[in-house]
Amino acid sequence: MNIADAKSIPLDELLQRLGYQPVKQQGGRLWYRSPFRDEKTASFVLSKDGMAWYDHGEGVGGNIIDLAMRLGDCYDVQQALSYIETATGQTGYTILAIRQRLPLTRDAPAYTLINAKPFSVRDGQNGYTPAATYLKNVRGIEPELFAPYLSDLVYAGKDGKKRYGFGVPNGTGGYEARRSGDFEKMSIGLKNITVFQSSRENWWEAPWHCFYGLMDFGTFLTIDRPTQGAYNFMIVNSDSMIGNPEEGPQRPARIGLVEQYLATVPPGQTMIHYPHIDPSGQRAYHNLLAFLTSHGWAGGDRMHLYDGFKDWNDKHKADKDITASPQVMVIQQPRSVIRPTPKI
Repeated sequence: MNIADAKSIPLDELLQRLGYQPVKQQGGRLWYRSPFRDEKTASFVLSKDGMAWYDHGEGVGGNIIDLAMRLGDCYDVQQALSYIETATGQTGYTILAIRQRLPLTRDAPAYTLINAKPFSVRDGQNGYTPAATYLKNVRGIEPELFAPYLSDLVYAGKDGKKRYGFGVPNGTGGYEARRSGDFEKMSIGLKNITVFQSSRENWWEAPWHCFYGLMDFGTFLTIDRPTQGAYNFMIVNSDSMIGNPEEGPQRPARIGLVEQYLATVPPGQTMIHYPHIDPSGQRAYHNLLAFLTSHGWAGGDRMHLYDGFKDWNDKHKADKDITASPQVMVIQQPRSVIRPTPKI
C-alpha cells in the first residue's frame, strides 16, 4: 500500500473496521465520540466527502495517514500505512477490529500505583530482599539478572491502604505485578502487554523473544544470560491479549492487544516464542503465529526446552529440584521515588 492507496480509503470505513461507530449525522457529516479519549458528547467529525477528520476536543485534524499515526502510535508514514493495511483487512488476515474501544462505563482498576522504584536485590544487611528470595528460592531465577527489568511497587486498593510488590511496566502505564506476602499474580492499573526494546538505533530489527508469562522471561534471563539491549522482549501478560482470527458462534473474530502493537512494527522481523503448553496457551500461540506469518515475520518456538511441562519455569524448577515454596518473610518499607514507565 502506498500513500495514494491509503488516501483513497474513506475514513468511515477505517473507523468501522477499528470498532468505532458514528453517533449522529449532521449536515452531511458523521460525528463520533473521539477515539483519542473517553467522552459522552461526540466531538470527532468527518468532512462531507469522508476523507478528512477534525477533533474539536483537541483542535487537531488531518487525513487518514494522520489518523493512523495517532491511533497506532506510529513513528513514520510507512508504519502508518502498515497499520491501515492491517485494519482494512488488506494483508490477508481477516479481522473485525484492530483497536477495541473500552466502554465508557468500565470499572476503575482494582489497584492504582502510588510509587515505583528500581528493584532492590539486597536488604540493609546485605541479604536478599523478600522479593529476591522468592525469585531465587521459589522460582530458581537469579534476581541480579532479572533486576534491571523489575520495579519495586507501592500501590493501593479502593480502600486506600498501601500495599507492596514488584513487577514490570505495561503499555498503559500500569504494572504486571506479584504482590508481597504470597507473591500471587496481579495487575496495577489497566492490564496490557509489556515490551522492552532493544538498544539498537533501529531497535525493531533486533530479534524478538515473546514470553507468555513473567517467570518464563526471568528463566530465560537466568539460563541464556543475554547482553542487555541485544533483543526485543515482549511479555504476553494474559492469553486473552492475543486475538482470534476465525469467527465462530462462541468466539467472534477479533484482534488483540498484542497484534495491535505488532501492527505498528515494520514487517519482516523475527520472533521466537515461549508459549505455555496447555490448550489456552497453544491456541494463543498459533493465533499470534498466523498473524505474524501474514505480516512477513519469521521465527519459531523453543517449546522443546520444557517438553512435558506447562512452561519453562516449571521445567527449570524441576531441574533445580525446587518442589516446595520456602517461607518468605515480608518486610514492608515505604518507597519514595516515582519512575516513569517506558512507552511501548
